[in-house]
Amino acid sequence: MLKHTMLLAAAAGMVVALAGAANAAVIVYEGFGYNPSYADSSQWPATSGYGTDNPHILHGEPFHQDGTAADTDATGLAGTWVEKDVGDKDNMFLKTGSLSFGDLATSGNRIGFKNNLDGDINNRALTAGAQSSVGSAAEIWFSVLAQKTYIRWGACGGFVLSNQVVGNASIYGNDGTDGLEGFGFAPPSYDGQHNWTAYAWDGSSQSQSGDSINGSPTRLLVGHISFDTGTGGTDEYSLYDYQLNGGSVVGGTLIQIGTTIEVDVDQTALDTINFTRNEASDYDELRIGTTLADVVVPEPATLALLGLGGLGLLARRKRRQ
Repeated sequence: MLKHTMLLAAAAGMVVALAGAANAAVIVYEGFGYNPSYADSSQWPATSGYGTDNPHILHGEPFHQDGTAADTDATGLAGTWVEKDVGDKDNMFLKTGSLSFGDLATSGNRIGFKNNLDGDINNRALTAGAQSSVGSAAEIWFSVLAQKTYIRWGACGGFVLSNQVVGNASIYGNDGTDGLEGFGFAPPSYDGQHNWTAYAWDGSSQSQSGDSINGSPTRLLVGHISFDTGTGGTDEYSLYDYQLNGGSVVGGTLIQIGTTIEVDVDQTALDTINFTRNEASDYDELRIGTTLADVVVPEPATLALLGLGGLGLLARRKRRQ
């Protein structure tokens, strides 16, 4: 059951205001604003034998060619994106235009897939500074724009922040016995729908939040990890669907998807971003920070939410019975 767990509107006693200073706690930002060249899906080749040197394939970004968007560098991410199973020649693509979600600031392009061939595991490491910030934070928040565009048995990939590259493009298929630790979202296994749910791993097992939410519309999925605050010092992870406030992210509402997961993770080892698929999906606007404001404000350089210190109390979720 989806539960309203936190309001960012005046009813919750929070104040939303303009501020001149930039948010300083943003740890990771990736808007996929690289020049896409052949990003428009109408320009994709008819066959799947694209190779890895075409400018519209994300692997090894960025390809500096003429396009509709300026090249931008990711914040808090090292090196380039790597596709684990690059030999299948059907990788993650840059696509023209960002996913749209109210007044959330976007960089101009997104990533996605042409079809459902093969399983792709696209990953990129955090910088040493970003890993240190995640590893020392009392809590972290992340947000990702996500839209599922095609059903393939519901066995789609998703997003994972983890200690290593995931071993299976179908997120539900990572049981954790390979040492995987981290947090993410993906569909439940073979649910036959366009759904998203929360997953977490503790290095030996997998946990799932239970309920899911339809992923066909563009969703701003927001994750909150509170370290060492659960039963026996475990970490608490909740996934939310962010609801706009009349078209604005300011004053919006977080609706929890399923229950809070309690899992014991070594947060200092979280150093890898994974975007995977076994089905056509689009992703955009990855943000990781230490407050909710870091991951939802429309203009990070000029907007801030005041009074967020009290949100920790408002955001406490019901622990699993």
